[in-house]
Amino acid sequence: MSKKGKIIITICIVVAAVCAAYLIIHFANLQATSDKDKALAESVKTVTNEAGEAVTDENGETVTEKTDETKKESETVTVEISNCPIDFKALEEINPEIYAWLTVSNTEIDFPVAQHEGESGLGAYEYYYLYVGYDLEPSEYGTLFTTIENSKDMSDNVTVIYGHNKSKFSELKNYRDESYWDGRRAMVVYTPEKAYVYKLWATVVWDRSFLIDEYNLDTPEGFEAFINKVKATTNVKSHVDETMDVTNNDKLLILSTCMPETSKKRYLAIGVLQSETDYTE
Repeated sequence: MSKKGKIIITICIVVAAVCAAYLIIHFANLQATSDKDKALAESVKTVTNEAGEAVTDENGETVTEKTDETKKESETVTVEISNCPIDFKALEEINPEIYAWLTVSNTEIDFPVAQHEGESGLGAYEYYYLYVGYDLEPSEYGTLFTTIENSKDMSDNVTVIYGHNKSKFSELKNYRDESYWDGRRAMVVYTPEKAYVYKLWATVVWDRSFLIDEYNLDTPEGFEAFINKVKATTNVKSHVDETMDVTNNDKLLILSTCMPETSKKRYLAIGVLQSETDYTE
């Protein structure tokens, strides 16, 4: 073998070794982050009885909260909620910018939601919580977040929650297969005062525009234009439940992440508000 050939083979071996090492480190970090997230959920989520007391099992261990499965597509999404299952005081001690918790039924999407003070989505491509964990430590997997264009009391017509497609929202890509929808359509946002239950209406491939501003979603006209565009979306990776009559009187929750194939497109999972539960009443 020529000297040039040996050099090429050596380079290939080195590149392969570096790639293998990167993948090993990446997946090790991803698993560590996943374990950390699950530990957080176990520590701050509990089942409570009607008196608001934590429920324990026969060994005295606190029972963690579980969201009920959704019914079939043609039926209304139902989630049993009587008391707040999230220890927001404990979360506040970890990070005072955490203001909500998102759970999607029968998935591993079960994470806190934060909003960084003063951070707007207008003209931004890098956000604080893209690379900062819920505990304020640097993290390539980030934290679910909203921008200041959304209020923290879920009162807006449209609330957009952002997350990475390789971690927190990695399961969203599975919704491109419409059969994956079954039993996974309940999207629940818990806040210290209320729980908001949404039913998945559409999953669509979208551009990178900042939705709230691009479509003026805080106006009836802009909101209706956005709804109509979602309904008109037709491609193999997008699905819309045409049995649901969505109008500008509804409130939407949008889970937004990059497409796995390209960062130039976004993938949106859109839910329609079904019910609110006020813990304080």
